[in-house]
Amino acid sequence: MRVFLLRHGEAQPDEDVPRDEDRALTEKGETRLHKACRGLRRLEVFPERIFTSPVTRALQTARIIAEELGFVEDIEAVEELAPDAEPEDMAEVLKSLRHDQVMLVGHQPHLGQLAALLITGETRGRVGIKKGGLVRIDIDDWREDPPGQIRWLLTVKQLSWMKKKQKKAGDDAGGSEE
Repeated sequence: MRVFLLRHGEAQPDEDVPRDEDRALTEKGETRLHKACRGLRRLEVFPERIFTSPVTRALQTARIIAEELGFVEDIEAVEELAPDAEPEDMAEVLKSLRHDQVMLVGHQPHLGQLAALLITGETRGRVGIKKGGLVRIDIDDWREDPPGQIRWLLTVKQLSWMKKKQKKAGDDAGGSEE
């Protein structure tokens, strides 16, 4: 299983909104996420399930990603990805799944602690994930301790810089060369 951990995009400052869970993405945050989807497509990130924190900025992030990637299933808002959730709870949800690619959209430090749990078996440390950043962790066998291996961690800027694969000279799908 490939687990993609995506931190929500840039959101309104705390002082602009009375409740933290109501903070929405800024226009800049939305724009950066749309551009970052170039990198997601280039890296062949096409999740079969998308889980998100129920908080506004994470829901908005998940919707942008789903739209850009052509994801037609329901986005699943789960309490296990809320900012104050325990990383072990989301790990238990992941263990029950039988999919090749799953995306989780959430917050720091929760996502970073979940990443640490999956790659080290501990939540004491954490992986730093910038706003709009993406981590790929591969899990081949949940019985292994720790079960996951980190494959890459990319910022939103790095994702947006990625271009579509270019055809090489001689890469003609129709003919064969002799």
